[in-house]
Amino acid sequence: MAEVATKYAVCELADVRAELKIGTLADGTPDLSHDDNIRRIINNISAAVESYTGWTFAARDIAAEKYDGNGCTNLMLKRCPIISVASVYVDDVLIDSDSYVVYEDIGKLALIDGTVFTVGRKNVSVTYRCGYERQNMPPEVSGAARTWVVHRFKVLHEGRQGIVSKSDAGGDSLSFAPGKMPDEVKEILDMYRGL
Repeated sequence: MAEVATKYAVCELADVRAELKIGTLADGTPDLSHDDNIRRIINNISAAVESYTGWTFAARDIAAEKYDGNGCTNLMLKRCPIISVASVYVDDVLIDSDSYVVYEDIGKLALIDGTVFTVGRKNVSVTYRCGYERQNMPPEVSGAARTWVVHRFKVLHEGRQGIVSKSDAGGDSLSFAPGKMPDEVKEILDMYRGL
């Protein structure tokens, strides 16, 4: 089976495999038989996490994203957080990087040289990198995504139906229905909605 890419994954395949306790085969080699399915689930859950929160978690490059000039000094980008801005063009003119400030956490560009994003349709073009590099991914988001991936894998591959219950050593338990975001995942992701 061809490998399924997890380029924009919010959680790591190795962490999901470890939580599922997928180990080795009798001959001592790693059991990779479920990896493509796990990758597909990771991709689906990662997209669902980003869609639900409105955030871009997995780092990616955005090339020449178009905006309408608004006549103001500020422009809100479609994705945040911002890692870096490679270029800003207004009316096909490159804006010097010393002429703007980037507010990374909220995805805002602010012109500081006395100019504005001139009014126009799709006349502003921004190339930038957004999201979190893997080493900077918020651990609570990665953990929530991993929990959801593990849940979905078990529902799909172990034939679990109805309510699934799980208890940890501390006596805390959780339950959720297949196809639905687990309550503990929703609770964590809700912290990122509307920010």
